[in-house]
Amino acid sequence: MKGTIRAALDISSYRLTSLTPIEIRDSSLALVCEIRNGGEAQLTPGVYQVRAVMDDGRAHARLVTVTEGKETKVEFSKVDPAGLMTAPSSARFTRSAARDRDGLIDYGDDEGGGRAGGERGDEAWAAPDSDVCRIVALEGAVLDGAARGTWELVPAGTLTEVPHAVLDLGGRRRRVCLPLNPCGHRRAETACVLRLEHYREGTEARAWIHPERKVSSAVQHMLAEGRVFHAQSVVAGTADDMLQAKYSDPVGAALGALVMYRAGTLRDRLSWLENLARDFAWLPDGAVLLGALWLQDEATRAAGARLLLGAAGRRPLFTTSYSVLLDTLRRWPLDDSRAEARAALTVLARDAGRVDWNAFTFTCHEEP
Repeated sequence: MKGTIRAALDISSYRLTSLTPIEIRDSSLALVCEIRNGGEAQLTPGVYQVRAVMDDGRAHARLVTVTEGKETKVEFSKVDPAGLMTAPSSARFTRSAARDRDGLIDYGDDEGGGRAGGERGDEAWAAPDSDVCRIVALEGAVLDGAARGTWELVPAGTLTEVPHAVLDLGGRRRRVCLPLNPCGHRRAETACVLRLEHYREGTEARAWIHPERKVSSAVQHMLAEGRVFHAQSVVAGTADDMLQAKYSDPVGAALGALVMYRAGTLRDRLSWLENLARDFAWLPDGAVLLGALWLQDEATRAAGARLLLGAAGRRPLFTTSYSVLLDTLRRWPLDDSRAEARAALTVLARDAGRVDWNAFTFTCHEEP
């Protein structure tokens, strides 16, 4: 007689909850089966590992013993959003009031008051509790709050280029592109998180989609953790939501498009991609992906070449977009624009040595 495992997930997004696979593995860690939230599996008595990749991109696992004729319940608790920002749950973010006269977004008083934003004193721009890093400049963004080693930023005015921060990390300069969403209506829908992360080689600053932008934040964390299959599964299940929501979150849509491009499924959404490239000119990632796909078809090859050559002189949001552009320029198929492609490739290749290829958003080392 067999026993039963019933598993449940507590994820803040209903779509993620319904899409996330729950793996059940035996004592040798061989995959026995997959179920979804609330599902059950009939199993031979023994020890099993129940595992699910949550919205922090990490695999959470439980060891359970299945007993003959009995049901074993496994529950995965909700990931603390503070953990996604690596700020201690006790740390409080100091909010800033955005002001229309400064070209900023006015969020009113619905999320708490705080200091007026935009001041450039050391207190506002240095990482709290850290002498390792400070913000030197912000373009297209304004500081909206800070906790230990972490900043929250929101868009400033109308974007014409990808917003970025220039940071000084102990005398080392970094230009970090910021995944801000200028189309959101609430602060959390527009914000991103910039945080210090410590590695054996030193401290770096990384930009993250705000955890309240639930699906795109989860996809970014999955990719950062190397869970490419899980990210592709989420994007495949939420493609209509992510892609058609480009007018409310073009950054999340571009991220979904990148995942689909790598999976080879983006060609089915060309009309959607054309809209992203046309209507969000400040975000060249859409033009890069569309140009790369158009370049593969003889009928659209010339138009694709124009898009790619135009994007070559601009800073993308995602490092993967930069990689796609480099690869495409290397394999340029058009003779009549080969000289232009070679010139663009020369410039990009010269800068490639300064790119932080481990960063998710496009990040460059700069001279102080």
